[in-house]
Amino acid sequence: MATYKEIKGKTVQSLTSDIDNATGEGQIWFNTTDSDYNTIISTGSWATGGNLSTARSALAGCGTEPAGLAVGGYAGADSNATEEYDGSAWTAGGNLNTARYNLVVFGIQTAAVAAAGQSSTAVEEYNGSSWTTVTAIPAATDNGSSCGTLTAGLAFGGYPAKAEAYEYDGTNWTDGGDLNTGRYGVAGAGTQTSGLAMSGIVGPGPTSNTTEAYDGTSWTEDGELNTARYYMSGVGSQAAAIGASGYNHSSVVTNCEIYDGTSYTATTANSTARMKFNTGAGTVSAGLIFGGAEPSASNATEEYSTTTIVDGTWATGGTMNSARLAQGAFGSQTANAIYGGYGPPPSPSAIKSFVEEYNGTAWTEVTNIPTAIYRNAGMGTQTAGLTMPGRTAGNTTETYEYDGTNWTETGDYPTPTSRCCAAGTQTAGLGYSGYNPAGDKTSEYDGSTWTEVNNVGTARYNSTFGGLQTAALFITGGDQTPPTTALTNVEDYDGTNWTETNAINTARKELGSSIQGTPSAFMIQGGTPGTITETYDGTSWTTSTAMPGSKNQQSGGGTLAAALMSGGGPGTGLDTVFEWTGPSQNVKTITD
Repeated sequence: MATYKEIKGKTVQSLTSDIDNATGEGQIWFNTTDSDYNTIISTGSWATGGNLSTARSALAGCGTEPAGLAVGGYAGADSNATEEYDGSAWTAGGNLNTARYNLVVFGIQTAAVAAAGQSSTAVEEYNGSSWTTVTAIPAATDNGSSCGTLTAGLAFGGYPAKAEAYEYDGTNWTDGGDLNTGRYGVAGAGTQTSGLAMSGIVGPGPTSNTTEAYDGTSWTEDGELNTARYYMSGVGSQAAAIGASGYNHSSVVTNCEIYDGTSYTATTANSTARMKFNTGAGTVSAGLIFGGAEPSASNATEEYSTTTIVDGTWATGGTMNSARLAQGAFGSQTANAIYGGYGPPPSPSAIKSFVEEYNGTAWTEVTNIPTAIYRNAGMGTQTAGLTMPGRTAGNTTETYEYDGTNWTETGDYPTPTSRCCAAGTQTAGLGYSGYNPAGDKTSEYDGSTWTEVNNVGTARYNSTFGGLQTAALFITGGDQTPPTTALTNVEDYDGTNWTETNAINTARKELGSSIQGTPSAFMIQGGTPGTITETYDGTSWTTSTAMPGSKNQQSGGGTLAAALMSGGGPGTGLDTVFEWTGPSQNVKTITD
């Protein structure tokens, strides 16, 4: 038997902690702290893509997830339509010369072959703009499948339960090895010399769950699908494929299974149940399916992707001593301080000066802030914090420093304001936006005084925030015009200028965030509306695990890896606290 080193090229490492990046996928290591053998595995999921321009069933497709090709099909009549996918939307390509359905297609978006179809032997090649009729396939067939490229393609199976396979070299067709079990409604994946035939129906007999692998000469029966079906879509290669949706002889299903070259494992189901779509494109890490019948013609597109990251999770933290919302905060998940605020709503008359510190388990009341205040923000740590202005009877300019015991008034903010944003530390702070006549001002703090610098791009308030003086985020909020429509805008600050960057997925305001996070590792939560969590990697926002209860006007704390959301309303108690543990590698312990 081969050793792990012979297979992987390395020995099993002994580590005091688990590998925390994707390089650990498939590796095995021994965790000396836990005395476990661990590895990182990936998980897959489907996401909705752009709809086909023309809904149709019995179409075929090929290509990749960012460059797919949809060809022919049936939409009330035989279709000659071709559409090209760019990773987000479909656009029209050149029409087939012969309209048809139940055809097979193989290749890539700019070099593809369309063959056979309903009672047809016609073959056409596509160059990315137009189709050219070429040598016909030896026998008329429909409801078969295919794989490969324009110069090395393979077509196999078909109605009624055909076993024949044909190879294409870019000019001519030759006989390939016959399937062991003739069938139609079969799904394909792989290449001409490493092909895969999955499922199908042995008409007029039973639905098949059999898989056969092709080596360029002959077919060998291999693993069996857990759910027998036909008219499904195949994606990937002989060693790593997906069988998606299909018909199980009684209903259209959403079942999806991953094939590893030996056996099938269930994965995330499709959002849309469908059949009659020979349209799989791409790989198991970046797959694409589209069209089909639900049973009526569909224009739906779904994209499959894999990740070694598992979503973050929420847990309930220690209850605050003083219920409140619209309070300020600074610090981490396990060393946080909150101050001011008001409550309970709707009256803000009970403006608070109370201060509480959190140790990761419980809250302790400490020295009050000198002025009762609400609708303000903070930055820094539990032992070196800095407050922004807020509201008392009106907007204020006062700012305070906190040393973990005492409060000291420091330099006034240049503009009376409230509902503003904060980033940085007690000696290198940043204040921006807010509820004031302009709403676009930015000021930097040097440990004693505030200095106005370049304005934000879009004036707004009730936003969320975080980062450092030289690398800050300004996220969503409401515009300055009543009734303050919630926005999706995001800007980042580089120490000099604000730049518009990728928007969040759900428009909202009055939300919380990981205020100690960075522009490349950040999370936001709740707001109006309420339980949604999104994480940010510096490029895109991803919707993650929803918070257990709705919150707005809560205070934040911590980082993407470990955040804290305290108080706020109205869906949960104003003294409720939730702790966030961020996304992590999907580490699994290996057992016998």
